[in-house]
Amino acid sequence: MIPRVLVVEDRPHQLRDMVRYLETIDEAKKARRGIDRFEVVQAMWADDADDLLDIASETAFPFDIMLVDLNLPRNKTDRHEQPEFGLELLERAQKARAAKEMIVISAFKAHDWNAKAIRAGAVDFIGKPFQPETLQAQVLKSLDRILVRESERALANRLRLLVPHVERGLAYRLASCFSQLVQATAGADEDLRAELSQRFSLESDDSLMETLRRLQKAAGEAREEWAKLHDRLVGEQREPENLSIMGLLTDAVKGLESCLTVKRARVAFVEPVEKVEVLSFNGEVLIVLNELIVGGLSEVSDEDGEAIECTLSVRAVEDQVEVTLTDRFRPIEATAARQINSGYAVPADAAFGRVWGLSIIQHVALRGGGRLIIEPDVNGNVVRYRIPRGV
Repeated sequence: MIPRVLVVEDRPHQLRDMVRYLETIDEAKKARRGIDRFEVVQAMWADDADDLLDIASETAFPFDIMLVDLNLPRNKTDRHEQPEFGLELLERAQKARAAKEMIVISAFKAHDWNAKAIRAGAVDFIGKPFQPETLQAQVLKSLDRILVRESERALANRLRLLVPHVERGLAYRLASCFSQLVQATAGADEDLRAELSQRFSLESDDSLMETLRRLQKAAGEAREEWAKLHDRLVGEQREPENLSIMGLLTDAVKGLESCLTVKRARVAFVEPVEKVEVLSFNGEVLIVLNELIVGGLSEVSDEDGEAIECTLSVRAVEDQVEVTLTDRFRPIEATAARQINSGYAVPADAAFGRVWGLSIIQHVALRGGGRLIIEPDVNGNVVRYRIPRGV
């Protein structure tokens, strides 16, 4: 993780000091938060900072933290410092979502300036002069808040992605059973009607024959409803794409970076197979890969217990590519694993946990011609995802 920090300060020596304070944050503290280093962007005037915030907003690549001196000049030629320029920067960054967290650093001690800065979107106010440890502590606190928010967003996004597949999973789960039942009902209806007519000479106005006619009509309507659902589901299927499996895996892990950090989990690649492509329908491969990881993270408390190590490996086998996740998350019950492997319904008490998610994405995988195979043991789980190889 490389946090982007925008430092807005018009005094060169103080600007250099703040950059140095960021660069000298204790390595152990950075490692604890998964920080490799800081990318520091500097601005000495309000106009320069405005331009940087515009770029961050337009590219949807916001700064993680903005450190801003409240009392700033408008530009290089106008050396008249005003606290209003600093407040305008805060308001602009907040409105444009150009910075995730903003910290004001100023010599103003008056309470009304503190209040104005907080109302403008600042999360903290550091008075000058200050110690390096004060700045470092506030920056790390802001990064912690950012990581937790983004982790919660990743977990919430998991439900948003999976819920639309619940209907599809249920439909395909019931497909064979439902269609066979409709056919059997229709067949029995016709056979019984003919038998009654031959043996007992029942006429069309008899109550039993009327009941049979209603059953026949209901069976026909059921067939029509199933045909509509089936046509809609088939119509949603797009042409398959050839995608790099390593690119998809990298995207999945990158997208969960904050969640992995907060949950104290790490995913390592083991002997990746280069330049292997897989077939993906409607982007389902990335959905499955994402759930393999985030489903386990959803059951881990934030920063609780020892760090969790997971490994991802890839191997090509004839016309398939097998992605294997070996984790140390809570072992899946053997019964639930068998149900998921067979594509059966998930246990009623699974709620929104990992078993529920794996049950749904098993059907996502099956739609794309792939399959999940879950092998739990006492220490964790081995989850194999077999995907059709690209053409």
